[in-house]
Amino acid sequence: MKRRRFSLFKTAKIEDVEFIFSLEKALFREGVRSTKNSVIRSIKSPTQSVVILEIDSVQIGSYTLFNYEKSIRIYSIGVKEEFQGKGYGKLMMNHILDIAEKEHKNIVLEADINNLSLISFYENFDFERKQILPDYYGLGQNGIKMARDSGNQTNLIKNLVVVDKSIPWLN
Repeated sequence: MKRRRFSLFKTAKIEDVEFIFSLEKALFREGVRSTKNSVIRSIKSPTQSVVILEIDSVQIGSYTLFNYEKSIRIYSIGVKEEFQGKGYGKLMMNHILDIAEKEHKNIVLEADINNLSLISFYENFDFERKQILPDYYGLGQNGIKMARDSGNQTNLIKNLVVVDKSIPWLN
């Protein structure tokens, strides 16, 4: 019989900085990864969310979100290498999608344009390629902006006109 695993998403605290920074160092190259100071700023920020995924009380991944009025930006997301390929990245993405759905927000992110497996991962969650970002990660290292629409059409309303008679230009 397979043992049931207990997963927990918890808001990161200052004492989690070492774990998050070690994850950043292991997964992202210098110049792309967050610095220890930027991790601390993100944890303290009222406009960012830093969340850690724990499985059976073991920290295995984290994500950082920037929270805007109508959108959420995935700034960083990663799973420790020894836990990759086991569905934990998908678990974290679904957690982010649930947040966006509850808040009726679109999600945006940037990815290395040459990392086709990462782009495919995001496309599996209905993200669309929006724009090439020249030199985003350094000279000759292009990024790609991707987005996922919340499906909440109220985000698209710019002006609303309510009238009680027929006006030709409104028809």
